[in-house]
Amino acid sequence: MNFKHLYYFWMTANTGGVLRASALLHITPQTLSSQIKKLEERLGRRLFERDGRTVRLTEAGRVAVGYAAQIFDLGHRLEASLKGGPSSSPPAEFRVGIDQSMPTPIAWRLLEPAAASTRIIGRTDDLATLLAELDVRNLDLVLANAPASGRANEHIVNHRLGSSSLAMFAARSVRETKAAPFPHCLEGMPLLMPGPENRTGDGLHEWLRRKQVSPRIVGEFNDWALTISFGEGGRGVFAAPDVLEEDLSRQYDLRPIGLIDDLALEFYAISNANGGCHAWITQIVKAAQNTLRLNADCAESVV
Repeated sequence: MNFKHLYYFWMTANTGGVLRASALLHITPQTLSSQIKKLEERLGRRLFERDGRTVRLTEAGRVAVGYAAQIFDLGHRLEASLKGGPSSSPPAEFRVGIDQSMPTPIAWRLLEPAAASTRIIGRTDDLATLLAELDVRNLDLVLANAPASGRANEHIVNHRLGSSSLAMFAARSVRETKAAPFPHCLEGMPLLMPGPENRTGDGLHEWLRRKQVSPRIVGEFNDWALTISFGEGGRGVFAAPDVLEEDLSRQYDLRPIGLIDDLALEFYAISNANGGCHAWITQIVKAAQNTLRLNADCAESVV
């Protein structure tokens, strides 16, 4: 591959058009267009859709621009390191996607060891969107409560970090309404459920059915922060990993009213095998075992 052609493509994609990119590169628009065309011929895919003077990235173009950004970022780091020494090198970036249903205190504890040696760029979104970004290497890692499954990309790797039992937590105003032993106290009690995209909800519905209790569902949230806010405000009881008991008690005065037996929440770090973030994954696995004390049995599987 001719990396000059790749650079011309990357500049055009980032500046929004051939005319502006050609002016910055000090070449004619015709020369720039012909160089990008040679790159497209080399890759066998169209990277731009042309509409008069405007260009738009194709699906292949969006994939290519993600790779190109990483290639030229590494080039800048190499140059800075060799010219000015290690102290002048920009800090390495660790781009992490966090599933919006992932408990944020757990995500923080998992990432905290890596924060000492790198600049973490965190992004919260739904799992499908984050995995799509991981596919094109716009992210280095995704933290989630479920593995990537049913995917055709053989480069996606699931690193199981462990699991935690679940407990029901509530604010004091809700706890004071408890009139029977757990779990029977949940009968008629306001309940904040995981949203439909969070598969923990299915397990929780089944657990409630087995226990023959019918709480009053007052909200469904995929977002962990919203669940905490409504729980802290006394709007209902909710399920959370019992390893967070100290955090929830100290920060929000949310305390467990009972343990949910036979139901656990799993945690995964999901990577792209071509991404080269093995050192960070090792730190995260250690944090899961040592700091969070998740149930171990860590394993890797390629999806």
